[in-house]
This record gives sequence, C-alpha cells and structure tokens, in this order.
Amino acid sequence: MRSVAGNLRRSRRARRIGLTAALLLLGGVGLVAIAGGAGSNAASPRLSSASADPGATGASADESRLLPCTPADEPANFETFSLGPDFSGLPMTAALRVCEKLHAGDKVRANYVSYIYGSCEIAPPAGGKYVDGGCQPPLEVQSWPSCERSLADYTLEGLPYPRESAGHVGQAPAFLFDGGSRLEMYSGETTIVIFGLSEKTVEGAAEAVRAEPEDAPAVETAGKLSTSSPTPLAAPAPGSLGGELQCR
Repeated sequence: MRSVAGNLRRSRRARRIGLTAALLLLGGVGLVAIAGGAGSNAASPRLSSASADPGATGASADESRLLPCTPADEPANFETFSLGPDFSGLPMTAALRVCEKLHAGDKVRANYVSYIYGSCEIAPPAGGKYVDGGCQPPLEVQSWPSCERSLADYTLEGLPYPRESAGHVGQAPAFLFDGGSRLEMYSGETTIVIFGLSEKTVEGAAEAVRAEPEDAPAVETAGKLSTSSPTPLAAPAPGSLGGELQCR
C-alpha cells in the first residue's frame, strides 16, 4: 500500500492539467473570492457542466435524488470533518455551509461544509487598483455527501479526470488531483476534499482530519470545533466511489 506522503512527492512528476480545464470542471473549488476588501471572503464552488444556464434554478426532477439543504446553525445531514480549531500554526479563519439549488442542465451542485485555515490577500497591481478575482487560502477542508459528489463525477472531455491513487488513510481510499494541491478521501457516506498550497500541508491534513459531533451545528466557531484526536476513517459506503450511492 502506497502512503499519502509518497504519492504527494511522486505527484510532482504527474502531468499537470491547465487551469482553464480545471476551473471548467470544478467551477473554482478551493478559491476564496474577495469582494469589497480582504475582510469579506466567500467561496461558492460548483461541479457543473459548462453548458448549464447559471440563471435557471428551481425545482427539477433530478432534485428528488439530492439531500435537502440544512441551515448553518443546524447539524448537517451528512458526516462532517475538520482539523480542529487550528492546524500546524494555521488558525481556523472561516466556516461555510453552502447548499445550492440544482441548476438546469447540471447533474451536480454545491452542497458542503467547509473549514478554512489561514488567510490570503490579493495584492493590487503596481500603480493600479484591486481587480475582480480570488485567492486560495493555505488550507481548506470540505465535507460533501458522497451521494452528491463521488469519484465518478470527475470527467474531462469524456474521460476520467486525471488523478493518482494515494493509497488509504485509515480505511478510506485517497486520490490526488492537480499535481497534489487537492486530495480527496471517501469515508462512509462523506467525500472529504482537502485543498492546500503545498504538498506538505495537504499530506499532514489528510492524516489529521477528525469527525465533528453529529449533533453539532454545521458551522462552528473555532473555539467549539472538536479537539479530539484524528478520527480513524471508515471504508467508503458501497457505491459511493462509482456514483451509485443513493441519498437518504
């Protein structure tokens, strides 16, 4: 069995996918948009088809297969994970509960709980003003229901999106994407997505995730996040890797 650390080092030799292709697939997952200054960060990723109409929302026949959205101050209806109040000198700086309507023409939507560690700031161009854009924080841990986000959802021009097996963390299979800056683990009925600026950060985070209490609000302040030891990750639920797991 290959270790996460070994695969993260080997990923430097893996073929890197162009930024445009990655954003078409992921809709900017892992990017924090800056609006109105460094103090107002928001993230709204979407795994979506490029042909979808972004203005069309509402009820869809496909929505019946999705989990109902839950508010931030209530427990999520899927298991969520964090790195506790801080990790490797990075404090938890933002918590997000995102659950969107399914856009017309899309097969997937954004439905996750996110904990962001550290901060980022966009520097203005020399002699100019700030422009629209975003920056990636040092570390982000997202939890998605596997019935809505699975390994089978990633394709590029009809082929599986390039990834590399990183062995297992506990009993959860792990895969590396985008040269090691993103790692996904599939545990129980949750897909754990980790974004990091360095392979070392992603590697450490993968071994340090812990489950949040089932009865805790989806979005917690840093002081209320679990301080327990890392959770031994369970094996994925049957069908969760192949996109066959049904939401309950």
